Amino acid sequence: MESKYKEQAKEILDIINQSKKICIITGAGISTASGIPDFRGENGIYKEKRDNVFDLEKFIENPEKFYSFGKNFFPILYSAEPNSSHYLLVKLEKTGKIDMIITQNIDNLHKKAGSKKLMEIHGSFTEFKCVKCDYKTEINKVFDKIVKGEVPYCKRCNGLLKPNIIFFGEKPDITKVNKAIKSASESDLCIIMGSSLTVQPVARIPEYALDNGAKLIIINKGNTYLDDYSFKKYDMETEKLAKELIRISEQKKFFVF
Repeated sequence: MESKYKEQAKEILDIINQSKKICIITGAGISTASGIPDFRGENGIYKEKRDNVFDLEKFIENPEKFYSFGKNFFPILYSAEPNSSHYLLVKLEKTGKIDMIITQNIDNLHKKAGSKKLMEIHGSFTEFKCVKCDYKTEINKVFDKIVKGEVPYCKRCNGLLKPNIIFFGEKPDITKVNKAIKSASESDLCIIMGSSLTVQPVARIPEYALDNGAKLIIINKGNTYLDDYSFKKYDMETEKLAKELIRISEQKKFFVF
């Protein structure tokens, strides 16, 4: 492990030890190490899919096109495994310091790793919902169709099934958003991991933490609009830093996970 990760990890653990109520915000950058492409990065989905495959209106108009894409994309999500970033948060959650993990990710990796205090603002790919009657079903029941590129339909009303995630053109659940805002507003430390803070409403949530006087730590490859307001900014890979955070903390020199 490069020395810079060791130094930064110790610094972060010191800050965590001084904090009592932590709000975590995660984005696609924490899952790239698990083999999941992000949406806007150099190799992101929108780099290749300029027709906005996750646009609600276009999905309704042409679900066949979406599921033609989905037959390759959903198996990647389905088979992906959590990495050190996800497991770090599980361990940190057990200390009682985390109030909430707010994620933009739909990949289910936080749950797969074992996180409990989780708010999936954009939903999860593991659930599908009928656009007609709102009937919900789990991906396991439609996966065979998806991998064939076929369009799944509701067993109750034969309506079109869509993954229960927020498409462009949809608004997130306001109850989820308000709970996330409340967590940030009451935190004394807000840690952003793997998010460029460009997608609303999550992008604005750290501002509520700042308004409360909380320290802001940003761990992300690339710039965010809040870099100048952060207590510490680490322009580095979250997975490598998380691995070092776990390693050092388990030496019992800081807090015990």
